[in-house]
Amino acid sequence: MAPRPHVAEDVRSLRSFRSELQPVPDKPIAPAPRPPTRSRNQIALGAGVLAGVALLVAVAWSALALWTAAPATPKDGSLRVDSDPPGSQVLIDGISRGSTPASMRLAAGQHRLVVERNGEAHERTVTIGSGSDVVHFVAWQPLLTVPAVAAPARVLAGRGVPEAAEPAGPAVALGWVTVASPERLDVYEGLRRMGSSLDARIRLPPGEHVLELTADPLGFRENRPVRIVAGRGVTVAAELPRVPVFVNAVPWADVLVDGVPVGQTPLGTLRRPIGTHQFEFRHPQLGTRRRTVVLSLQEVTRISVDMRYP
Repeated sequence: MAPRPHVAEDVRSLRSFRSELQPVPDKPIAPAPRPPTRSRNQIALGAGVLAGVALLVAVAWSALALWTAAPATPKDGSLRVDSDPPGSQVLIDGISRGSTPASMRLAAGQHRLVVERNGEAHERTVTIGSGSDVVHFVAWQPLLTVPAVAAPARVLAGRGVPEAAEPAGPAVALGWVTVASPERLDVYEGLRRMGSSLDARIRLPPGEHVLELTADPLGFRENRPVRIVAGRGVTVAAELPRVPVFVNAVPWADVLVDGVPVGQTPLGTLRRPIGTHQFEFRHPQLGTRRRTVVLSLQEVTRISVDMRYP
């Protein structure tokens, strides 16, 4: 019996079905893409930038708070100049500022004050601080004898006629002080200018006094107590401090100070009183050179002379 034709077709379909039931090997699954990562250096750099920005903001905020809270510090001060009698001319750093009494604003620092009257000049260096109020007084009239006060007249009882006043007692005699100094020194008692070392006599009432001897161009200031006796004078010898001065010459020279030989250059241990001195340099072939030098307490003085040039 011959097989039916459709049976062969069924067999082929069954085989095809079985082949389709075979498990299919799994394909590898690609991992999901990861987000890009940052290195440690990049992270540290970013953190540093953020910290710097925060610090700048904090500093700016603090500066703004201080600027708005603190009042501005003045850069000048006031100076009042008065004199007895008034009407003296006032110059500050060579510029006229009117006559006494005079008030003005000056920049903080040192200023040269000159008060002039009848050909006489009072000079001093004044220091102005920020926001300070400085008062300077100049007394031109010298102290003379102090007359005794006369007793007031009395009215005779029942007559209505004034009785003759009692005669005044003798004038109170003053003493005087003389300041001996090779340099000009101004003499003060408190804020009152009493005179200078150029005056033969500076009159003072009897008693104890403390005088201030000053030479502003030399940076010198000294207090000296004195006792004044009526009708007598006392001499105060100013003791000017010695300062070092360094002296040299090219190629070399013998040195004289105020006419006195002090040695041969270089001189590094020479000390002389503050003030004006004459230095003379001598060389047997190159001649003589002279220099006028002012020594002060405000700076160290160095003198150098080239003897090869006039």
